Amino acid sequence: MTTYAEIKNAWNKIYEIGEAIVTEHGQITCAQDAATVFADIAEKEQEHFVMITLDGNNNVINKHTVHIGTVNKSMVHPRDIFRNALRDNAVAIITAHNHPSGNLKPSIQDETMSKHLQNVSDLLEIKVLDFLIISKKGYYSANEAGMI
Repeated sequence: MTTYAEIKNAWNKIYEIGEAIVTEHGQITCAQDAATVFADIAEKEQEHFVMITLDGNNNVINKHTVHIGTVNKSMVHPRDIFRNALRDNAVAIITAHNHPSGNLKPSIQDETMSKHLQNVSDLLEIKVLDFLIISKKGYYSANEAGMI
């Protein structure tokens, strides 16, 4: 498991270009790369649901904050997520939200949202590459866990 300190250190390799976030290599190749892009939400006191849109080579097109919720909830609908993907002409997306409690275990709502995203993804032909949970303790990747 990757610690928050390791993610934060990796964050130094990220360069901001306008609203787009581009890694040193310009490409997301694994969950850790994505967690690095989302490291800024780890210390937030409210849940933040964020996403990155990707082109056909998994280069980041844009980073979006989809919703800011309460200390333990963020209400988001797949249409809010895929609206950004369609506007960015994305081929794929990676979503993430933080758990201010530090717990990295996905809730039932997290699992349900992941399934909804997969269903919409299939219809729109925009791949969901990962669904991350970020906290000060590190990150959880649905892809690494075999859930996506």
